[in-house]
Amino acid sequence: MVDFTLFVFTLLSVCTSAICTTAIIDKIVFRPLLNDRWYEEDFDRSIKAHTLFFFFDGVFVISMLVLTSEAWVPFIITLLGWGFSAVSYYYNKKIVDEMATIATENSLRRCNIIRSVLWFGKFVCLVSLCLEFVYRDL
Repeated sequence: MVDFTLFVFTLLSVCTSAICTTAIIDKIVFRPLLNDRWYEEDFDRSIKAHTLFFFFDGVFVISMLVLTSEAWVPFIITLLGWGFSAVSYYYNKKIVDEMATIATENSLRRCNIIRSVLWFGKFVCLVSLCLEFVYRDL
């Protein structure tokens, strides 16, 4: 029988993971199209919107880890994602405070690509974990 609480936390984590992945891919695609004068506003909006979902994603993954030991991989991916997010926001802040150089923008782009791969990998991992929970006893 499926542990309902674990299944709900896994589904919630899948949802927040999808939102985080979409937000990061949005940064990769639309960041080069922004005008220089919109960098600061984009940075402020990103911090306010993304931090909430990254926080909830962490809460759900920690809850999953408390309920089962099978959640170590999503937990580790979340920690790595948080680390790369911190580096990404550092570069973003550096672009806002100083002039945007090509090296800084390239570093930000690489960091965002790594973040998107991590969060998409976590999404795939969580979907497979959901399927495994559902079909475990069949």
